[in-house]
Amino acid sequence: MRLLKYIMITSIIPLTACEDVPDYKVQSEPVIEAYLYEGDPVDDIILKKSSLYNEEDNDQTTYLTNANVHIILDSESYELSMMPGEAGRYEYTGDDLTIKIGETYRIEFEHEGETVHAETTIPPLPENGNISHDEIYIPLIDTPSELRDFTESFQETIDITWNNENDDYHYLLIENIEANPEPINQLEALAGIGENFEYVSSPTQSNIFSLRATVHYNQFGLHRVTLFHVNEEYAQLYETTSQDSRDLYEPFTNVKNGLGIFTGFSSVTFYFEVLKK
Repeated sequence: MRLLKYIMITSIIPLTACEDVPDYKVQSEPVIEAYLYEGDPVDDIILKKSSLYNEEDNDQTTYLTNANVHIILDSESYELSMMPGEAGRYEYTGDDLTIKIGETYRIEFEHEGETVHAETTIPPLPENGNISHDEIYIPLIDTPSELRDFTESFQETIDITWNNENDDYHYLLIENIEANPEPINQLEALAGIGENFEYVSSPTQSNIFSLRATVHYNQFGLHRVTLFHVNEEYAQLYETTSQDSRDLYEPFTNVKNGLGIFTGFSSVTFYFEVLKK
């Protein structure tokens, strides 16, 4: 299970960006974009360099290759290797490192004479997660008027609930997992939209998430819902990278001598099927 879209800093934005300021040079910094998933292999570690907001080649990402990267658990150090064909992405290929709930992991590597490092602890599984029902009947929509009538009148939801007495952060990933998904709205089929629908929620401190047709799913067939329990550092990064462009705050980082995020997740999974009425 992986995040579908990384929310990661790729540039340094001065706080005075809206004012006239003289040109100056800011040294590029190493960026860690690394996620550990309870029970999964370590293979979602990306290292790169930050770039200036006003650089002409800002779209070009500079990856850190051939870095000597380690994941450290207690007194044991596990050396990562760069994945073949994927610049800047690292993995651990051994079978003696298991990502476990409650364990604290450290990532570190040397960059220009400094040790870049960060730590994260894998949070507990979402507590008492539940799905209200595992199937729902939806009519096929063929016309704009049918779509309008459906969105105005259909109120049934599929509710994902969990215990959250401490107001911890969670988010959900909803995926259609059919080989050839059929759209509920046939107007989308005519437009050539045929990929599997996916939805990623914002981090929430609630204990319920209601799935609504055409918003959180828009295809018939089997769906997988993954409920993630996330650390506060992930939520803080999300908040700063989702800010209004007029509020130019530097994105959150928990990396020392660098930028970015190193965080861990645990999750539970549910399934539901969308059937034709």
